[in-house]
Amino acid sequence: MSTTVDDAPAVTRIVLERVRISYPRIFVPGQFQGEGPLWYSATLLIDPRAQRQLLRQVEATCTAAANTKWPKGEWRQKKALGNSKVFWWPIRSGDEKAEKRGYSGMIFINAKTQNRPGVVDVNVQPVLDPDAVYPGMYVNASVQFSAYDKPGWGVGCYLQNVQLLGGGERLGGKPDPSADFAPTQAPDDDDEFLK
Repeated sequence: MSTTVDDAPAVTRIVLERVRISYPRIFVPGQFQGEGPLWYSATLLIDPRAQRQLLRQVEATCTAAANTKWPKGEWRQKKALGNSKVFWWPIRSGDEKAEKRGYSGMIFINAKTQNRPGVVDVNVQPVLDPDAVYPGMYVNASVQFSAYDKPGWGVGCYLQNVQLLGGGERLGGKPDPSADFAPTQAPDDDDEFLK
């Protein structure tokens, strides 16, 4: 997705299909390191080997957002410095966080919003239960990219809606109970263990 010919507006919104969600904060907002405004947020992981086309679309969408803000291309010099404090580019290498499970070799995008995102299931029915989502689950996520110049320069990623697809190995946090326990029977009332 990129800018279209003639004077048509740039496409700065995209649906990220079948990505993995990490740090899902899509039901209750939180603060960054306990400070500042409350945000709903999620980190979205893209596999650059299996999802090359999606990654190209994300790059084009981010570029369209930057070109909308700076049509003369003045942002490119700042981005070329490769310093996120000078110019924030939302597409990040998972190797930056290789110590986190599931990040190595991936691309990640942090998306946030101050308005609660819509969360739906595979049938596009609303999901209200926070326990329905876990880190590592596959989702579809619609995001909007927008460039800013205060404070600093960069392109931000804003979360719109999330569709929970399921599947995917849990990343971090507590293990699934099935990894710890096997089916068993409840003890009898006269079991010595209970006395």
